Amino acid sequence: IYFLGIRNGPGEGHDQFVDDMYSTPDGSAMVASRPSFADVVSIDLATGRINWRFPVSGYRSDHMAVSPDGTRVAVSASTSNTVHVLDIRTGKQVGTFKTGDKPHENVFTDGGKYLWNMSIGEVNTALD
Repeated sequence: IYFLGIRNGPGEGHDQFVDDMYSTPDGSAMVASRPSFADVVSIDLATGRINWRFPVSGYRSDHMAVSPDGTRVAVSASTSNTVHVLDIRTGKQVGTFKTGDKPHENVFTDGGKYLWNMSIGEVNTALD
């Protein structure tokens, strides 16, 4: 139900299989946030297999950022007003924090010491 809701709401009639995607520092995997599946996955580039999968809280993952040292990835969970910070190698959560309405973009600053999240508010339909 939520997959179809995302397609017909924020997806404007399209599936959102990948929002953001980054390679791991060693180039062996791609890490992708998948809004329609409400998760983040790491995909092994040699085999095509999923290394790990992290289901975000709520029903939709959104934008991600990778820390400057390449060890962490931060992903917005837009329907639960939460940011999850994951170990990029294992997919284990190493931190989380609550945000304003509809967390969106994430940016690491000061060499990864700070993580900024920009919330965009209630923008679920074309009329918002």
